[in-house]
Amino acid sequence: MNKICAIFNLRNHLPFGRALKHFGWCDVYYTPFTKKATGQAVPDKEINKLNINFKKYDVLLLQHERQPDQYAAFFAKRQNPRIVVIGNQHGFYKSILEIKDRPPNDFDYWNVWGKYWLDRSKKILDKTPKKWINLGSFLHDYYFQTKKWNPKKTNKKALVIYEPNAHESYQSKVRDIHSQGMRLIFKALKELKMPYDIKAHPLWPHLKGNDGTKMWTPPKKMKDFDIERIINYSLILGCRSTVLLDAIAMRMPVVGTNSFSEWEDDHYGPAEKKLFPYANTKNELKKLITKYFNHKIDYSKSKIKYFLGDLGKVSKNYYQFCEQASQRKKRFIKIPLIGRLL
Repeated sequence: MNKICAIFNLRNHLPFGRALKHFGWCDVYYTPFTKKATGQAVPDKEINKLNINFKKYDVLLLQHERQPDQYAAFFAKRQNPRIVVIGNQHGFYKSILEIKDRPPNDFDYWNVWGKYWLDRSKKILDKTPKKWINLGSFLHDYYFQTKKWNPKKTNKKALVIYEPNAHESYQSKVRDIHSQGMRLIFKALKELKMPYDIKAHPLWPHLKGNDGTKMWTPPKKMKDFDIERIINYSLILGCRSTVLLDAIAMRMPVVGTNSFSEWEDDHYGPAEKKLFPYANTKNELKKLITKYFNHKIDYSKSKIKYFLGDLGKVSKNYYQFCEQASQRKKRFIKIPLIGRLL
């Protein structure tokens, strides 16, 4: 019987649950919201409906850092004070200032994907937040272990990853502008007369934000499909989407172009560190698309480790950390006899 469980709340969390099921050391629970194309907050009552007996688990994994996960952590600890709650980075953030206050105090640990996030937080905040740890991304470890791109088995199309503007999709007070970079990609592809598809964002495939705001519209109809199917394409194109890193874990060719955020510490590490080919102009983009279409890229293993963790070993190391953390907490927290009888 597994002593670790995980709760997933949104549709774009489904791949994370699939990864943990594959590794086999964690029980996975989904709220009904994982079937809905929406980025709206999951009501607390949906967590209650799962009827999880937290007393039989030592560790709870959560995949976000907002209110529903805070509630899940509170609910689990109320049942089982010894349970260790580990929050996990769910995407590639544009800003440390955007997330510095999010990992709630109800979490025992906050796991980031790679050492980059610890280094970046120290640079911006002059310190690394106490609860932040670097175990790596179990999602990308799953892709690395189960998916390997083969240029002989592609559909000879490029895939553009649609990226919403944050003020349109989830009404962020600080704007992220991805549409400009996206339009640069579409212009380059048109001039090259290259066939391509557009992958919709799983939370907003109908181009309506959480409050009904109309989002920017791409030049052709988008396709809404499971992330693992990207491996059928010859090239992945985007700005800052996490899907670019998913593709790298699958050893796919990736080309990126610029976008910007109005956060004062706006920064995109993969471009600065040259994790994958990156262009700032249409002509540069056309050259990179032509060069890497259906062509293998030898990515730096050390750079991948810096951003995503030690792929091939993350799952094993993560599980070992969970066991050690639960043992430490059991030694320090003693349940009163009346608590054990309830």
